[in-house]
Amino acid sequence: MKVILIKDVKNVGKNGDVVEVSEGYATNFLIKRGLAVVQNKANLNELNRQKEEEKRQDMARREEALQIAEKLKKIVVSFKERPGLEGRLHSAITSKMIEEKLAKEFNLKIDKKNFKNFTPIKAIGKASVDVTLYKDICGKINIEIIEA
Repeated sequence: MKVILIKDVKNVGKNGDVVEVSEGYATNFLIKRGLAVVQNKANLNELNRQKEEEKRQDMARREEALQIAEKLKKIVVSFKERPGLEGRLHSAITSKMIEEKLAKEFNLKIDKKNFKNFTPIKAIGKASVDVTLYKDICGKINIEIIEA
């Protein structure tokens, strides 16, 4: 019996897969527990519609990430801090501070969890932070720390 999986099932398949299983397994386990539906024309059309919608959303998110990456090339996030001895800062510039500054000044929402290998910045000068915007699309945030 062919069924369309609604959820991932271990050793059977992933969500959206059309798989061939025994009739007893399909009716007594998969369908009964809401893990699959019988393959028919209506259910296949619904599956295809869902896949098209996911593809459309993926393209929209990818396009948005590319636009954000272009904006990040043009901006510099500035912080005015008072340094201590040898140009070291009393308090470090954290990912949270960068995230808030981007949202407040440039209206860009980038989660601090997407910063790659970030270490707090503790010195006056320029720095850059790599950020993952969407799957394989990355950007670079330019940061400048100015002496107050």
